[in-house]
Amino acid sequence: MIIRNLSRRSRSFEPLLRYMVQGQSQPQFITHNLNPSSRSLKTIAQEFYQNARFCKARKNGIFLYHEILSFDPEDSLVLTETALRELTLRYLKLRAPQAKAVAVVHTDTDCTHVHMMISANEVGRSKKLHVSQQRYFSIRRELEAFQKERFPELKHSLVFEHGERTQKVNGQSEVSLPKQSISQSLKGTSNVLVSRKEEIQAVIIDCLEKAETEAELRSKLQKSGLQLYRRGKTYGVRDLLDITRGKPKVYRLKKLGVIERFRERICQWHRVERDIVSYRPR
Repeated sequence: MIIRNLSRRSRSFEPLLRYMVQGQSQPQFITHNLNPSSRSLKTIAQEFYQNARFCKARKNGIFLYHEILSFDPEDSLVLTETALRELTLRYLKLRAPQAKAVAVVHTDTDCTHVHMMISANEVGRSKKLHVSQQRYFSIRRELEAFQKERFPELKHSLVFEHGERTQKVNGQSEVSLPKQSISQSLKGTSNVLVSRKEEIQAVIIDCLEKAETEAELRSKLQKSGLQLYRRGKTYGVRDLLDITRGKPKVYRLKKLGVIERFRERICQWHRVERDIVSYRPR
């Protein structure tokens, strides 16, 4: 399976939870180290807020992780609720044994995936989660070994199956990296840590390619937790999943390196609209 790891530098627990359950009338939460009585979105968010109070104030400090387990589309027919639950809980036990976490399964796309929100500090402590790159890859190998033993039918969602290559980390030790063997349905997906800026850039590019009108683009971005805005001649997006003091973080399309593609698509859409208006059947 593909694992994406994203960090948040604000206490945006509830906005992220709302994004995770979007489109689900009765979301089923998979919980890890949470109070059994926490079953609603608000009570779960409140538990994360309370635990975040133990974090020491620090500039650019991380408060939570948003991680995603993504399975190959070819395994969709054999991917059961039991498998999703057990694999998610095994990953959380390896990745964050002493932290709080909640997960939601999404089967509304070709690529079944699990969204997870993990606290950046341990339960009731200021101690932060720290996983070295070597340990991170070790966790992924352990998880895949468990998957192969417990759910051998998920043969397409294997990463290390077709061999490994090595890469230096920080110019010193070497770690094994997998060759890609899974069809990556989500653009920008990778097996290493991805910044929020890189994720937003990938989402915008994907939405630009799929949208047929500017209105459709705005709608697709909104579903991904982004709000397109224009200020004079400047275009950008507001990150509705990263809110500090009531204000979402802002990214300019120029800084994201997507402004030229955005302008091209706007011109294409407007050209199509003009052609439709000027068309007169004989």
